[in-house]
Order: sequence, then structure tokens, then C-alpha cells
Amino acid sequence: PTGAVSPPTGVLATASVRLKTGTSIRGVGYGPDCIFQCLFELYELHSNITPLLEKRMRKIATLVSQDEWISSPSVHSMRALFVAYFKATHTKYTKSEQFKGMIDQRLEGWAKENETPARVSTMSTTDKVNRYAKEMAKSTTWAGPVELDIASTLFGVKIHEYYTEPPT
Repeated sequence: PTGAVSPPTGVLATASVRLKTGTSIRGVGYGPDCIFQCLFELYELHSNITPLLEKRMRKIATLVSQDEWISSPSVHSMRALFVAYFKATHTKYTKSEQFKGMIDQRLEGWAKENETPARVSTMSTTDKVNRYAKEMAKSTTWAGPVELDIASTLFGVKIHEYYTEPPT
């Protein structure tokens, strides 16, 4: 989802991973934090099976100075890790036409939600990065394409996004 458009209430995120051992693990999350809940559940399950993901995540957390993740992994600290990673690597997203457009669209949507004039086109890149990071840090903000790309990088996997309308 992008901008002010959020998935319907009650939508959940699920993810499954098949490990090289042949074991499948599944994470589930609900509401605006659903992606982070789901990813954290996968992280916990995967870390109990193999220490490789934990080592990878700790290394990245150290690189972006995200001590909260290192000392106390949780859904909240995972979101904080995503924010720190975004700030540290923002040029990947602000220089890419694809991601730049998505970021602008979400910033405009958030501005409309807060009844503030949407002047995204006149914002500096630094202001856009800071505003996007501020919104990303909120537990009430739905994850979008940037967050999924960060998850892909942090977990070292390709993520395929699917959305199905819930039954009525």
C-alpha cells in the first residue's frame, strides 16, 4: 500500500520461508505492524534453527548503529532497524526513479492524512528522508515497497508481495 491508502482492517501478513534444510517456517502479523510482526516471527523461528540470520542482522545493525536491535530484538526494534537502515542507505531509494516516486506518493498521502499542504515537490532530499523515516518509525504506519526492499536486504532473500481482497 502507498500513500494514504491502507489495507482494509483485519488484513494480515503471512510469509513462509523454506530453509535449505527443507524445513518451512511461517510468520503471521495483523494490522499496521503486520509486516514487522510477521518478519520478526520469521526471524525468531529462523534464528532458533540456524544462527546465520542472527549474525547477518547483528552485522547490519552494527553498521547502521542500531544498538536497540542488538540488545533487545523485538517488533519495535526491528522497525527501528529498518528506519536506521533507510537513513544510512537513503540514496538507494532517493536516486532510483522507481523508489523516488513511491516515496513522494507516500509523503503526499501522509500530508493529506494530516491535513497539511502536500508540498513534496519542493522538499529537499534530506527533508524527504527525514519525514519518511519519521513516518516509518510509527507503529501505525503500514509498510510499503521501500520497507519490503529493506526486509529483502536485511534477510538476504527475495520477497514477492501478494495482495488478495479479504472475503466479504
